[in-house]
Amino acid sequence: MQSKSHRYEATSARDIDTDEIELSSTRESSRKGKYVRHATFSTHGWGLELLTSFTTLVLFAGMVAIFCSMRDKPYSEWPLSISISTTIAILSTGCTAAMMHNISAFIGQLKWLYFKRSSQTVYNVERFDEASRGPLGAILLIFKVPWNLATLGAFITILRLGFSPLSQAVVSLEPRVVDVPSNDATFGYAHAYDRNMTTGFQSQIPPDTQMQSAILQGLYDISSIPVFKCGGACLWRDSYISLGFKSTCKNVTMSALETKHCTQFDRNCNFTTPGNITLTTQHVLTDSQTTFRINATRTHFDYHENIATSLDDIVRIAVWRSGHDDNYMATDVNITECTVGFTAYEYPRAEANGNTFFFEKISEIDIPHANLSWDVLLQRGYLLSNKTSKLPPFRISFIDIRALEAFFESTTFQSEFVSGNAKNNNPGLSAALDGDTNLTRAFDNMARGMTDYLRSGPNQKLAKGVRRESQIFVFIRWYWLIGPAVLELAALIFAVFTIVGTARKHEVPLWKSSALALLSCRHDIDSGVIHGEFQDVKELENMAKASKARLE
Repeated sequence: MQSKSHRYEATSARDIDTDEIELSSTRESSRKGKYVRHATFSTHGWGLELLTSFTTLVLFAGMVAIFCSMRDKPYSEWPLSISISTTIAILSTGCTAAMMHNISAFIGQLKWLYFKRSSQTVYNVERFDEASRGPLGAILLIFKVPWNLATLGAFITILRLGFSPLSQAVVSLEPRVVDVPSNDATFGYAHAYDRNMTTGFQSQIPPDTQMQSAILQGLYDISSIPVFKCGGACLWRDSYISLGFKSTCKNVTMSALETKHCTQFDRNCNFTTPGNITLTTQHVLTDSQTTFRINATRTHFDYHENIATSLDDIVRIAVWRSGHDDNYMATDVNITECTVGFTAYEYPRAEANGNTFFFEKISEIDIPHANLSWDVLLQRGYLLSNKTSKLPPFRISFIDIRALEAFFESTTFQSEFVSGNAKNNNPGLSAALDGDTNLTRAFDNMARGMTDYLRSGPNQKLAKGVRRESQIFVFIRWYWLIGPAVLELAALIFAVFTIVGTARKHEVPLWKSSALALLSCRHDIDSGVIHGEFQDVKELENMAKASKARLE
């Protein structure tokens, strides 16, 4: 068939922005010109849009499910190989893509409803089409076209740009210190002081060398590393009660000086403290003077019944310290008396980090009373304290008490330093306790060292804690999900109103954003009416598939 030639002729100019048209169907009586209404759920109805709306709901619900399942959980529990942020990005992108497919179709259909109601500017066809494609066209639709239902779709088109970023902002990965059970987090405490010695004769009692070392280190203010086990940072939340020692010191200078008793020419003088401890000093006029003297005595000797009622006072210690003038007369005399005994300590909430170990607060609890117990077969006795609401039962060996008392009464502990022209055979602790040394602090250090030895010695019990590790946790910030949730709800409302509005307008073809519909329409400029040659979009598609055309 020979193609016809076409000739273009000049016509009068028309402003399509001001031309108004209305949509009208052709009045042909033929069957192909009539509008055929398809089922809502069919592919030529709203089936695909309903499916994508359901898809957006599923994807959004999937994100919410991830948020709920991973909230406040370690990131290590995330089961997928891709990160949680990437997963949310994929789901949110899919959600907006499905959402925009619907918005585009709904705006395209609302275009025909808009022109069906009344005559409108021809260029509004372009504005609706641009609005169905992206945010710029949506902005122009909002400001150039009177607001209608399609305006809601335009707002959704613009705001959906923040859907994915806001959805990803819901997830926050932050470090948190967590407790991990570990057998390597331990420190010691004790409910007994018993080396399991069976001998009972004083001369046969082996000395407790580790206890002696703890005493001397405390008096010399030698800091020992706390005995604990921890690989990193550890925490013990429970409270533990441990047997220990305490020391109480007081200044008895005035009362002791009143008991002064000297030999001829005041060469040797004895002073008795309120605790019945005798201090002997030496003095040679213009030659020498005792400036340090320490003496100790057991409190109850061999009367075990007395020890049982006063565990906090088993040894008493007296210290003489003074200066001297040019004639070696004693000046600035200070006499201090200290008692050493058993007590209990409560250790709540211990923490360790590297080589640092400390307790939140240490409380002292007095042991009110203990009962005597004698093992005839093994020839050894014990002091057994009763269990109370605050204290566990304690066991203390008589043999170990005697070994402790023997050390305090030995020349290793008892010592003297004479200033001047004198030979010091046993200066002992004078270097540690002489001069301006704070005796109360020194003996508190001694008691602390003795307690630490009990907690790490042969009667040690292990307090088990947890290891503290920094792990990445998933925190869900729900407020960031408000925006995406509102958009999802708005998109569903927009879909419902568009579908319902189209169903009520049966005379409006369901053309949506089809470009074929525009090709089949005829614009009558004189009457200002758009005539649709085909009402059924399915038939229109079939015709397009069977036809060929080219641009001239």
